Amino acid sequence: MIALVIGLFTQFVGLIQIFDAFESLDNVNPAIFAAGLKVSLLAPLFGGFTFLFGRISSFILNWIRKSDLDANTTQTY
Repeated sequence: MIALVIGLFTQFVGLIQIFDAFESLDNVNPAIFAAGLKVSLLAPLFGGFTFLFGRISSFILNWIRKSDLDANTTQTY
């Protein structure tokens, strides 16, 4: 969860930097503006991937652990 929050926080910081840079220019080219927005979206995208990877891994590891515990409790000595 923290990866997603950090990704969004860095996106906001990047957007502030983009808007500061464009504020100093007289004539802003839309292609340059779009490229800046595209770059600012990379941090939350990678944060989201990290979050999903962690959640899926946690689900799989808990499922494996539960199946191992169930197999050990059904054995008779």
